[in-house]
Amino acid sequence: MSATTSRGSASPALRARAAAPGACATDLTRDLPLPITRTAAEGAAVVIHLATLGADGPTGGFFDDGGPVPW
Repeated sequence: MSATTSRGSASPALRARAAAPGACATDLTRDLPLPITRTAAEGAAVVIHLATLGADGPTGGFFDDGGPVPW
């Protein structure tokens, strides 16, 4: 969706990015039978990073902590 949005935008200033924060230890995941140790703050870091990139930053991609996620 982010790739389609970035290509179809009438505004060259629009940047569309999708973020994967990963599984975070929150009230929603506390009862899962999996050891989830990532904090919500750690999960939010990738979202904050993408939201604060400049106009020359990447667009139309899917990103996690390591950068662009290849499809």
